[in-house]
Amino acid sequence: MRANNSCDPSEFSSPEITVHTELHGLGGWVHITGKGFTLGKLDDVSHAVDIYFEGLEGRSERLVDSFANTDKFGEFALVHDARCWPNQAGTVKVIAVRHDDPSIEAEGSTTAFSCG
Repeated sequence: MRANNSCDPSEFSSPEITVHTELHGLGGWVHITGKGFTLGKLDDVSHAVDIYFEGLEGRSERLVDSFANTDKFGEFALVHDARCWPNQAGTVKVIAVRHDDPSIEAEGSTTAFSCG
C-alpha cells in the first residue's frame, strides 16, 4: 500500500497479486497483496476484489472465501486464515477478481491448505 497520495500514471500496470504463506498448526495464514486493480487511472471509489481458491481436492468449483477493498490506486492487502483441506496435496491457486469487472484478474498460489 502507498504511504502517500502521489501518483505517476506510468505506475499503473496489469493486475497482479503477491501471495506469501505462513504455515501454522491448522493450515496457514495466506498474505495477499494486489495492485493494478483499476482501469488505468485513479479511482475516487474503492472497489471490491473477490478472492477465490481453486484446485482443492474433491471440489470442482472455486471456493469463494474472502474479499478486500482497493484504495484509489487499485491496491489492497489482506490475510486469509486457511485451514487444512482433507486429502489436499501441493498448491492451490489463489485468484483475485475485481467484483464489478471480472476482466481485471490476477493469480498466485499457496500451500496453506496442505497439512499432510
